[in-house]
Amino acid sequence: MVMWVRNGRDANLRLGVIASRRSFRRAVDRARAKRLLREAYRLNRAKLRGKVDVILLARPAILGVKRQAVDKDLMVLARKAGLKRRDRPNEKGNDGD
Repeated sequence: MVMWVRNGRDANLRLGVIASRRSFRRAVDRARAKRLLREAYRLNRAKLRGKVDVILLARPAILGVKRQAVDKDLMVLARKAGLKRRDRPNEKGNDGD
């Protein structure tokens, strides 16, 4: 997948998804690619930060992978774009001991 990020005054982590007919001949494949991208974004949106809009462009290889792989790729791209929230270290005494 490809990720584009758009800054703007009204931006607020909204999502746009593109799966072109040129890349996916069958409508069923376009719909599945968009569904995978939307679901991965929905599940990982809380891990993102920033006042930006995100546009995801599906590539044909997405049809051969499971959703967990799409999640992982999304977070790799988010980290590269500087959108991933930093993990907070465990507070003292809050590690289950």
